[in-house]
Amino acid sequence: MSTLLLDDCFSGARNILLIGLGAGVVPRFILRNFPSWHVTVVEICPDVIDTAVSHFYFPKTHPRLTVVCGCGDEYIKACNRTFDWIFVDGFDQEGLVGPLLSSDFIQNCRRTLNPSSSLVVNSIALHENSTTVSMRLQGGLGRQVHVIELTETPNFLSLALPSGFSASPKETLFSRAGRLKLISGLDLSSELDRLPCSAL
Repeated sequence: MSTLLLDDCFSGARNILLIGLGAGVVPRFILRNFPSWHVTVVEICPDVIDTAVSHFYFPKTHPRLTVVCGCGDEYIKACNRTFDWIFVDGFDQEGLVGPLLSSDFIQNCRRTLNPSSSLVVNSIALHENSTTVSMRLQGGLGRQVHVIELTETPNFLSLALPSGFSASPKETLFSRAGRLKLISGLDLSSELDRLPCSAL
């Protein structure tokens, strides 16, 4: 969630696309704390959706939520709208992102991202190499990519930044983190060193 702080996430509406639902924690957080945002979730496995609903309080219906049971690659290929953030968090049984890092998929993401938008890809270091993923995203999107290594897990995040991205001062990120903590209870101040930012 700390990647949201790179944007002035409290100003205006956003359209968010999440490919891969998991337990539904991220869309639940967004729907609860950002009342003008709309979330679209694409999940290929109906059992994952059912489990998120039955065990993790994921809402079956919500006026600002669209749930699509289908392939993320196919969805983005046919998509005729744009998004402010795209989060790619889909894995097969081997833990591989697979077609969600193909050149075609990345090109389709480029088409559906607003210039001021960002793309976040969650990968597992046991299977994917952060340098390879970063180069693939840079080449396909034509954007600067920032990698966040998650030392407590084998995962890493590749963050394709908005076109012409200019890092905010760290004090700005602290201010946004403080506001987010106030409205949601989530304290992300310890995560800010992982984000691209300028000095105080």
